[in-house]
Order: sequence, then C-alpha cells, then structure tokens
Amino acid sequence: MIAFAAENNTTLIPRAAGTSLSGQVVGSGIVVDISKYFTTIIEINKKERWVRVQPGVIRDDLNYHLQSLGLMYGPETSTANRAMIGGMLGNNSCGLHSIVWGAARDHVLEVKTLLSDGSEAIFTREDIRQTKQESPLKQKIYSELDTLLTNKHNQQLIKTTFPRC
Repeated sequence: MIAFAAENNTTLIPRAAGTSLSGQVVGSGIVVDISKYFTTIIEINKKERWVRVQPGVIRDDLNYHLQSLGLMYGPETSTANRAMIGGMLGNNSCGLHSIVWGAARDHVLEVKTLLSDGSEAIFTREDIRQTKQESPLKQKIYSELDTLLTNKHNQQLIKTTFPRC
C-alpha cells in the first residue's frame, strides 16, 4: 500500500474509530482503516508499568485488561468505549480528567511506525539534534522539525497563539 501511494503521488490517511469531531480523515489520500486488523494488545509489563498495543485497540478494552493489574490508560474521552488508541494518539485526546491524567501524548513511551518511503522508524523522547537516525527519512523529518521549531517567528506564533491550559 505504501509503495502504491508513493507511485501514485498520494498520501495514506490512517483512520481509527472516527469518534473525533476534528475531521482528521478528511483529505484526498487513501483512507487506511486500522480498526479491523490492528486490534491486538501485544504485551503488558506490569513491573515496569507499560503496555504495547496496536493502534486499533479500543481504550476501554485496554483498561478492562489492565484493571486487574491496577493499571489504566489515562486519557478519558467521552467516546472511550469506542475510541482507539491510534486515533487518540493522533488527536492527542485528553478528556474530563486531563488536568490529573494528562493527554494521550503524556503516556506514550515510543511509537513504532512505517514512514512514507516504507522504512520502519521508532519515535521516542530523544534529542533530535544528538541522535543519528536509523532511517534517512526519519533524519530528514527531525531536521525539518528542528528548523521549524528553532525559527524565531514560529516560536513567537506558538507563544502568542497556543491556548493556555
């Protein structure tokens, strides 16, 4: 699918449950539905308090499995009984208890993904200036992000227009 999209100069638009009202899957690319085949809870590490899931796992289903271990995935959206982890992460969902539990991005240790050139990449909380990337495309993404975020004009826009919590 990635090769087809590249050959046809189009994008892939991942779609989870579609519970958000922000229009994330609106676009001219190919919509890739992750809700049918990417629904596995891969690993639960109670000792280190983390879980590895595929993006189509439903938030409440995950918490049902974590409950007996005294764990939970915190972002609590009004659609938690059908919202999927991939969509929640893509939207940085938060919900009613976000001040206490945080938003989706606050609970992610790493994301393993495929990039538009077909290469696999793992994104973690790493210093993008200090780490040599395993993928040329990932290195390019980090370089362009660094350029955007170090631009004084962009920094000022973020400071003046980003909503305060």
